[in-house]
Amino acid sequence: MNLIKLKPRENNLFHIGEKDLQSTEIIIHSDTLFSAVCNNYRLIYGKKALDIFLELKYKELRLSSAFHYIDVYEEKDYKGTIFFLPKPFIKFEFDEDGNELKEKEPKLFKNIEFISVNTLIRWNKSGIVNLKKKYILDKKYLIDEEDYALLGLNSYNEEKASKILKNIKIAKESEEQKVVVDRFNNRSDTFYQSNFGFSYNNYYVKNNNTKTDYAINAGFYFLANLDELSDKELFAAVKLIQDHGIGGERSSGKGLFEKIEVTDLPSVFKELIQSKQNNFMSLSLIFPEEEEVSRLGYYSLIERRGFIYSDDGKSLRRKTVRMLEEGSIFNEEINGKIPDVTPDTFKEHEVYRYGLAFLVPIRNGVDQNVGLQKI
Repeated sequence: MNLIKLKPRENNLFHIGEKDLQSTEIIIHSDTLFSAVCNNYRLIYGKKALDIFLELKYKELRLSSAFHYIDVYEEKDYKGTIFFLPKPFIKFEFDEDGNELKEKEPKLFKNIEFISVNTLIRWNKSGIVNLKKKYILDKKYLIDEEDYALLGLNSYNEEKASKILKNIKIAKESEEQKVVVDRFNNRSDTFYQSNFGFSYNNYYVKNNNTKTDYAINAGFYFLANLDELSDKELFAAVKLIQDHGIGGERSSGKGLFEKIEVTDLPSVFKELIQSKQNNFMSLSLIFPEEEEVSRLGYYSLIERRGFIYSDDGKSLRRKTVRMLEEGSIFNEEINGKIPDVTPDTFKEHEVYRYGLAFLVPIRNGVDQNVGLQKI
């Protein structure tokens, strides 16, 4: 298993999504990654090579969606990384301080969208999540005490640390004014396109008259079993994302990366994946087999549609499917499948939607009853 970091170009923006230009996703779903890899595979090796890959190996490829990470630097030296996961669709038990905070500010935890891998590991081990204001970054990222220490704040005055935390921004959404011209009557109209980007943060911690400078760089990462497949062509197709980009509006410079790093699975993920738990959480979009539906616990659905991106020309709308979102909970492992979403009038080649499961173990939620529960 490998971890792939997608390091964005400084101040680069992304437009990710299938709905319209007025909205954007802030993560890259697994089916979008699969589409990008397949298009890159064909770009490098041709249609016949891609057909062979899809026939022989595509069901063995496991991809998570791409979530956010932050690299922490101390005095310009790399110190470590905090990896974030989607907040699971379960009910957590909090420590005493967390219960009091949740009672006083109920929307505080509700607004959190991502939790760190260390937070999930703590939950799996103890059944407790530490919820403190100082552990919340940018209003929607929950970290644990180990992550807090990595930021250099554990030995710092808490009041001063809180001021630093308020200024740390990981993700930013923005609007860009655009003009569209009617080709029949030459009338122009304006609209606003939603984009997404990462922030760069600098701060310092001062202890005993010693000032230590810190920097935080954010980006995307995803997990994939590239090493297990031993496919050099697949590895090259993944690396090409650096130059070819991902998402929409790439012709105007969006969705590009400075560097892509493919590494072995970090120890924190090994610990998470090797944990023995009763349930499983999805890190990818999933299209389950019919017989797998009974294994669902808590879930949310997302509609996936959009147009074909193909070198064969025609830009037709793919068939729409509904899939299980990242963070969905299962009481047993499932496999999922890759449905055919080829439009009826498109004859050049088959079009697939990646729906295989990428699961990690997770402890039961509080008062969680096994059964189908839509969130």
